[in-house]
Amino acid sequence: MEFKLASSEMGKHGKELDSLKLKSDSLTKQTELRRQKVKVLEGAHQKSVGN
Repeated sequence: MEFKLASSEMGKHGKELDSLKLKSDSLTKQTELRRQKVKVLEGAHQKSVGN
């Protein structure tokens, strides 16, 4: 009985960790896209001011 309970709890934690990993991956991708956009905008700004 204790083993089943422990296994069940470990399964719950595993699912929570998987969910957090997916969220982390998504946020990492969003951050990278924003960095790329900032680079493009910085380049356009520099070009517009003639530097």
